[in-house]
Amino acid sequence: MLVSGTADCCKAGGLIVEAENTGPVRKVLLKNSFLKTAPAGLVSLSLKDVSVRKDTRAWVQAETMCGIVGFQPAADGLRSYGCIGFPATEDAPARLVAVLDLRRVTAWIELNQQVDGLEPVVIFDLDQVELAPGEERVLPDVVVLEGSSLSDLFEQYGKMSGESMDARASSETIFGWCSWYHYYGHETEADVLANARELKENGVLPEGSVIQIDDGWNRTQEDAPRNWGDWMPGSKFARGMQAVADDLHASEFKAGIWLAPFSVDAASELALVHSGWMLNPEGKKLLETGVNPVCGLDLTHPGVLEFIDETFERVFNEWGFDYVKLDFLHHAMAEGPRYDLSLTRTEALHNALQRIRRIAGDDRFILCCGCPFGPAVGVADAMRIGFDVGSRWHAPMLTELWPHGNCSIKPAAYSSIYQQWMNGQWWLNDPDCLIVRSRATRYEVLQFDENHPGGNIPADAFGLTEEEAGFWARLVYATGTFFMLSEVWNELSVKQQELIRKSFCSGSSRFRMVDMRNEELLMMCDEAERSIALFNLSDKEMAVEIPAQVRLGAYVEVFSNELWHVSEACRLFPEIPPHAGRIWTLKK
Repeated sequence: MLVSGTADCCKAGGLIVEAENTGPVRKVLLKNSFLKTAPAGLVSLSLKDVSVRKDTRAWVQAETMCGIVGFQPAADGLRSYGCIGFPATEDAPARLVAVLDLRRVTAWIELNQQVDGLEPVVIFDLDQVELAPGEERVLPDVVVLEGSSLSDLFEQYGKMSGESMDARASSETIFGWCSWYHYYGHETEADVLANARELKENGVLPEGSVIQIDDGWNRTQEDAPRNWGDWMPGSKFARGMQAVADDLHASEFKAGIWLAPFSVDAASELALVHSGWMLNPEGKKLLETGVNPVCGLDLTHPGVLEFIDETFERVFNEWGFDYVKLDFLHHAMAEGPRYDLSLTRTEALHNALQRIRRIAGDDRFILCCGCPFGPAVGVADAMRIGFDVGSRWHAPMLTELWPHGNCSIKPAAYSSIYQQWMNGQWWLNDPDCLIVRSRATRYEVLQFDENHPGGNIPADAFGLTEEEAGFWARLVYATGTFFMLSEVWNELSVKQQELIRKSFCSGSSRFRMVDMRNEELLMMCDEAERSIALFNLSDKEMAVEIPAQVRLGAYVEVFSNELWHVSEACRLFPEIPPHAGRIWTLKK
């Protein structure tokens, strides 16, 4: 453990910031007895007793599922959301600097250049919140952890912060099917029910699995503009959403549905009638791709809160859905004037999500997606923690923002593995849907034609190789908690179907990251330390240096049944091809 010393105090434009050290936790109090608005909305706390060498690496993450996650060279100005980690070196232990509660205020840890190295600074963003005269606010506790393994420190932080934020941590396993990555919003009621019937007849999903209808169900006509904000069934679901939910229930499935509840399209009736509810009514584009302007809702406005209540009373209590996927929630964090200036954007988002939870009750399942992580803790049952998948290994999209691209397997893999420490600590991690196909669907090509910043992609550029499909199936298996298929069963080969069945046999154990030495060959280990998962994200064959905690003995590869023996004379596994994964389990 690190952090010692006496309380310190500093003034910033009239604000008084006090920090008190108590063992590994540093408590921060913001006082304001004579100033109403925090200067620039920012309060910072320098950790002067924590020094980082300039030649080290830093583990960083973005605020949401889209952004850089993993290791970056430590440098002046490098910033990470909520926490930042430094792996052990020959002369320094592993360290983790983190904020324990991210539900009410956005917090970043930034590295600032000093004479003898880099100094972590915790930055709290108060969003120009107005404090009443004499009002005091206690900011979240800051913790600095130290040990031999950065992976272990993340596990420790996940537990501490999860308890601090009243996380809905669960050991539940979710199985299901999602319409998006085959139909891309073009599915009809008949498509959804036909897929449910096919999956049931072939015994692919266990009883009680989810059939989730994704984006597109509310469009008035197939060729109509997207109309987020008008959450009523469109022409493809002519019988209404309650009828579909009833049919799914009759087939012993749970009914799931997608919404972007805090986003408003210019083509929606909501945008026309209630422009005063929106943060950016001038139509500033919030989506990275696509042509329609999207606005974020002001979650401090009473009318918006009533709209949220009405929407989810209908979804849960009238239509009878058991599961919701809430997407693009970061749109509510957009810049713009707000009705209530006493709340930070983070608080407003957390409060709005809590309203949805109250309507849902404890028995309905909430998956958040495209959401700042902190405000969803304590509300979300699950969180998408990585990029969209697709039937491509690598899709270079907006690489200045997403170095590994998007809508493909490789970027989703980085996020899923590096943020596996959240799984079971803050929520169930959703690595995104399982895709194994070797060719594109018709609608996938159309989706890329419309949205890809670099122009059209030919159909023959899509499709996963056998190793790439096996890589993703193994990674979904290793997460151990969230298994959502997005394929049409009868369009797959027998071999692809068997790969899915093997992947869906998991759920008994949650793997965790165990090694951070090689950023292209990532390793995870199950809780019993009897199985090790290896993932080669590089374009070349990789040798495997086994971590010390791997036991000696005879191993079997879970998916291929290949046998291998690890001994003192041979502490290695077979080399792994590029874009491939392996899961080795110690034979009993």
